[in-house]
Amino acid sequence: MDLTKVVATGFTATSTMTVFSYKASTLKRENFREPELLARLVEPFIAVLGPNYARIAGWGIHYSMGVGWSVLY
Repeated sequence: MDLTKVVATGFTATSTMTVFSYKASTLKRENFREPELLARLVEPFIAVLGPNYARIAGWGIHYSMGVGWSVLY
């Protein structure tokens, strides 16, 4: 298993899914944006760090999960 290729595939797949989610959110007028939903989920736990940290954490969790599933697959 070439780990670099697997990570690149996970990153690409997650990016593609994210673009689709943002488009679906716009069309349906609902929030399907995973990074934003994850940011709201973790915000109470890291609120003391500041408002931008939840947003960064949301994106980090989103891509970590995408790459993680790619590695496991």
